[in-house]
Amino acid sequence: MKELSNVIFEGLKSANIKNIGKRVYPIVASKGAKFPFITYHIKILKPETKDRARDYYVDVVVYEEDYKETVEMMDEIINDVMPDISHNAKEYRFSLVSADVKFSDKDNVFFGIITFKIVK
Repeated sequence: MKELSNVIFEGLKSANIKNIGKRVYPIVASKGAKFPFITYHIKILKPETKDRARDYYVDVVVYEEDYKETVEMMDEIINDVMPDISHNAKEYRFSLVSADVKFSDKDNVFFGIITFKIVK
């Protein structure tokens, strides 16, 4: 799991996603993080099989104050960034599961949740 986390973290940070810069955080952003930023977290839903295969799911979450910007960054991650990460990390196969945009009244921010299934 640590190896996959490093692959995703470095891939997202180096992707030059519009307005994100290096603001990529595992699980939760630093207190006072400037918008926009990205968080991600990995889940294991199936134990390792006898051939050492394992299914992971990763949620990549884009936080942004503007709806249009949120959706554009989500499109960039879905269409460009994750395919590049998958191509560079040949032992992992990525596939899109879902994408959804929500709004937090409390924080007055949009957040786009993108879920990928990853098979090792």
